[in-house]
Amino acid sequence: MNHSDGFPGFHLVVLVGLTPQVITEALYVLMVRERSVVARISVLTSPEGADAVGNALLCGQVSPLERFCREYGFNRNRIGFVSTDIHAIWPRRTATGGPGMAAMDGLFERLAGWCGGEEMPVVACVAGGRKDMAVLFAQVFGLLARPDDRLVHLLASPEFENLAEFFYPPLQPSSLAVHRPGHGVVFLNTAEARVEMIDIPFVRLRTLLDEETRRGVISLESARNRVQREVESLNPSLRIDIGHRVVRYHGSETLLPPKEFAVLLFFARCRRDGFGPGGNGWIPGGELDQPDCVQRLEAAYRETTGGQSQFRDHGWVPRGRDGRIVFDELRIKITHAVSKIKALLGSAHPGRVYARSTRAGKEYGMEMDPAHMMIVDDEVSPNE
Repeated sequence: MNHSDGFPGFHLVVLVGLTPQVITEALYVLMVRERSVVARISVLTSPEGADAVGNALLCGQVSPLERFCREYGFNRNRIGFVSTDIHAIWPRRTATGGPGMAAMDGLFERLAGWCGGEEMPVVACVAGGRKDMAVLFAQVFGLLARPDDRLVHLLASPEFENLAEFFYPPLQPSSLAVHRPGHGVVFLNTAEARVEMIDIPFVRLRTLLDEETRRGVISLESARNRVQREVESLNPSLRIDIGHRVVRYHGSETLLPPKEFAVLLFFARCRRDGFGPGGNGWIPGGELDQPDCVQRLEAAYRETTGGQSQFRDHGWVPRGRDGRIVFDELRIKITHAVSKIKALLGSAHPGRVYARSTRAGKEYGMEMDPAHMMIVDDEVSPNE
């Protein structure tokens, strides 16, 4: 995004370890090469990194940041960057210590604020910092990033990379005297220095977030769990285990009583096979006593109970003395079973059976894509 009237500028968020050079290198690419406006800089780092950044860029009038602005004609006062913009949220480096929950939640809270509401677009640079910092940063950024936010990495010429004397390619090339172990002093011409900014592709999940998650007022772990549930609901995988009468869905499993499991199995098979007048597995309430439906219901119940004597299908489909099906009693049985399935699985469970009203009356069925359902019979009789 180039200079334009009314554009407030980018917010440059930089992950820094012990090399503050990545800040001025990012500014060089954005402001000189891309001719973009950077109106604010925020740094995420460790206590050691905070000292390095403060000492290198915020001390005196001859800091590399001040020199960069003077050389290229930028107004330093228009770039918001003071000591309070350096956030030491990572603990000091140890041999085994990770970032810790406090650091992760702090990162999440800050990024949520910077990527929220009417805040200016963020350019997030992960060229510096430890690997655990970069991985976590990219993950959290994927949750919160808006369409105009960018995640980038920097690539500097190998001979200038991590060089303490090099902060950006100067307007007027100069020679740097660098000590190389085993080679003595080597002179480098800054005219040969190259700094490239690479956009890192990532999946943006912001549209799946609820308001609390977008605002960062919950923990990162809670945010992950909420987003995971949203993602899973987009492509659910349901496993109906006949041998154990268990419905499994992404790590959770629910044991259903025989009658309720039989009803769920019946409608799952109707959905899978496209059974029913509409060819979509939905059965009108007035057709539950049709021979094909009754045959499927009784088959599902026999398979569910495994032929156990106490659960034979006698009386499951109610019939009168003349052998005819008692429709009202059957409809009540199905209705009660559907209600109990909803109570046991939960109203938001993708594998539940629904009862919906149409112009022709009530119909029953499952909304889940049959491609995401697996019906398994491992020939293990359920424990009662």
